[in-house]
Amino acid sequence: MKILIILILFLFFTTSTKKNEVAGSYHDYFGSSIQLNSNHTYNYHWSLCMNHSWIQGQWEMSDDTILLNPILVFDTIYYFDSLQYKYSDSLVLSLDSIPEHITPNKNEGVAILSGGQNLYGSPRKLFYKDGKLFNIDKEGKVQRGKRKGFINGHKKYPTYYLRDN
Repeated sequence: MKILIILILFLFFTTSTKKNEVAGSYHDYFGSSIQLNSNHTYNYHWSLCMNHSWIQGQWEMSDDTILLNPILVFDTIYYFDSLQYKYSDSLVLSLDSIPEHITPNKNEGVAILSGGQNLYGSPRKLFYKDGKLFNIDKEGKVQRGKRKGFINGHKKYPTYYLRDN
């Protein structure tokens, strides 16, 4: 019985230590960054030139695999429905991380924006090893290869996320 309790405590502390070790800021060579917070929330941001996309959500860890669960933020837009001659509302993706009530006039400039929430998606599964986050593809394979960069198409860069100092 004592051995079982010791084993359970050992597994609990090594698992919680690993989760605390993972929390932090990471970036890759292709304009993406991920902030894994110790409260199991995350922020993902991608940008290149004037294009950008962001997502926030919750993360959980199982062994060395991190699962990212995005939580979309919506605004409620109020508008006049001239066909039914009444006011109606609808949900639209928020331009920022704060949900709010908006009018159609507030989003008039949205067409000229080159970014916003969840435009390019974020990774859903990551593999953690030695302070690096590796993408896991749809087949469940860890992506350890390199790919060509955007600016210098001749040089290849690793696809993992590096921990920021």
